[in-house]
Amino acid sequence: MTQAPKKTQSISNYTIENYIQRVSELSQSGDKIPTNEELEKIAAELGISKDEIAIAQKESRDHFVRSQGYLNLKYWDDAIDELQEAVVFNPSNLEMLILLAQAHLGRWQEKHSRDDELQIKTRIKQCLEIKPDHQESLQLLAQLDQSLKKYHQKKVLFIGLFSVFLGGIMGYFFVNDISLNIFTKRDVKLEQLKSELVQEIEELRQQQDLLQEQLITNQNKKHQINQEKINQSQQEIQILQAENKTLNNKIIQLQQQIQNLNKYLIDQQRLNNSSREN
Repeated sequence: MTQAPKKTQSISNYTIENYIQRVSELSQSGDKIPTNEELEKIAAELGISKDEIAIAQKESRDHFVRSQGYLNLKYWDDAIDELQEAVVFNPSNLEMLILLAQAHLGRWQEKHSRDDELQIKTRIKQCLEIKPDHQESLQLLAQLDQSLKKYHQKKVLFIGLFSVFLGGIMGYFFVNDISLNIFTKRDVKLEQLKSELVQEIEELRQQQDLLQEQLITNQNKKHQINQEKINQSQQEIQILQAENKTLNNKIIQLQQQIQNLNKYLIDQQRLNNSSREN
């Protein structure tokens, strides 16, 4: 799921999307970080000013803040979407890059996607390009290597056990079916076993689909509750800001009244002094 970033009033949606696409493609080509010159060239070609880029960079911090909330809830897809949009306008930000790598690692540990694995290595490489001794990147790379080893060991173990299991079944039928119609009986038993396994697999898939639906429903509920809390907090902040502005205006008015009063007192003092002299 790709969410559209918040747009500034001075840049069209189409222009921003073109900018994001071109910077993303540049970041992925050769696993390198775009230079300032390359970013300025893309912006110039699209008619985006430096001031507009600066505004977009500030807005990317909002994406970064939201991504941290999604990471805490383990909403990996949402966190990755937010961080990708944040990184586009801050391609050399170590904090954003390493968090994006961590989000891909979290999703890889659940889905074991090859694309996530490549993204982790790409982002770590970019971090080390910025800071060769970046300890957090090196630790994350070591964690990925360890996770990959465990994952491949489990796959090898599963294949080995399945081979032994299948070999045992074949051996059993080979030893016991010694009658003249040995092949016919063995084929019937194998077909029966295959049917039982298919049925069991189908039942497991149905259970998996049911669990997946329940998981998605729970995640949506949590996401909705979290979004409502965020909206409520934003409304409270806006109310406080409005009250603060009102108080500032009152302070300015009182200060002006004090200045006017001081001026009046000075004028009165001068008149009194002048009257005494006369």
